[in-house]
Amino acid sequence: MKEVALIGMAQSLFFLVIVVLKKEKQLKDYLLMSFFLFIGAELLYRFLLKIDIQFYNSPLVLFDIIYWALFGPVLLLYCKSVIDKNFKLKKKHLIHLILLVISVLSVLKYLLNRSNYNTFIEYYNLQTGVTKFGLLIWEFTSAIYIFFVLIILFNHKKKIKNYFSNLEKKELNWLLFLTLGFAIYIYSSYVYWILKDIFNIHLGFRFIDILGLLLTVYVFGLGIFGYKQEGIFFDSELLTFHNGIIKPSNPKYQKTGLTLEEKESLNIKLVEVMKKEKPFLESEITIKDLALQVGTSVHKLSQVINEKHKRNFFDFINFYRINEVKKLLVDSTIEDSKIELIAYDCGFSSKSAFYSIFKKHTLQTPTEFRQKQKVAV
Repeated sequence: MKEVALIGMAQSLFFLVIVVLKKEKQLKDYLLMSFFLFIGAELLYRFLLKIDIQFYNSPLVLFDIIYWALFGPVLLLYCKSVIDKNFKLKKKHLIHLILLVISVLSVLKYLLNRSNYNTFIEYYNLQTGVTKFGLLIWEFTSAIYIFFVLIILFNHKKKIKNYFSNLEKKELNWLLFLTLGFAIYIYSSYVYWILKDIFNIHLGFRFIDILGLLLTVYVFGLGIFGYKQEGIFFDSELLTFHNGIIKPSNPKYQKTGLTLEEKESLNIKLVEVMKKEKPFLESEITIKDLALQVGTSVHKLSQVINEKHKRNFFDFINFYRINEVKKLLVDSTIEDSKIELIAYDCGFSSKSAFYSIFKKHTLQTPTEFRQKQKVAV
């Protein structure tokens, strides 16, 4: 299976070159380059193991220690740099290197006294106390970071529904794919390591080969996904969430200062604007745009929508869009109009999003709804 590791390594280098050749690179591009570089290093490590190089019996073990400890921090910083285009590396981010320093210090005794141990695995298993703690930090640091990256991405998917009516290219599904794919590899590696080195359970098949194949397939899938979906190798216009639309969030609106009467008055004005001006027909409308039309702040409007209508902004706007679509679907003067054209006229920007939202609100497809209304008439 060493050929598989070579193929995966070649793919990693190929995608690395693609990012390197990209014009006007940003911080996120350099972080992505680092991520591909580390994946290539992991595949190189697996290749060296397959050709019987005593990797863990040489100073090369430091190579493994370094890139493995940096996987998690690089992925976390990449995630933050994609979500916020104004993100910059600061001195406080040096804290992520602490785990690397701890990891390197934990193997110094092995590097300086390799003749006392048959293998690095033997050294690893014999350690206790602070050194053992440092080795465990090195082993599990990537898993911990990936867990927090997933939390950030899932929170992002929830948060944007409070500010945007159209989620196309805003949910960062490709970044979730990047993280989940690598998480599967990382956690599978841990399962293998725990079974083999802690419980001394040897699987009846070459699980280590499966891990190499898994990482190679992941790199290939990541490359294909990156070409098809804007975001990994090609920039899509990602919104900056610190530009006056989304500030560091306070979910309970502690500073809006709205009284019950003010909430009611603002809600009346909101409903009036929605009925008369129909701002929901604009496919890219944001809560900032609607707040300007209503004459209030983003936070106050968000509070009224959440508390008075029991919806986030995304569902609130699409509720009105769906009602507008339903009116037009039963309008006899345009009964020959294509459903998709009606959807676009009502503010939806994609067919798939429209059908999904329509079924969520009505529990039936637009075609079924139209046919049932005809029968009722």
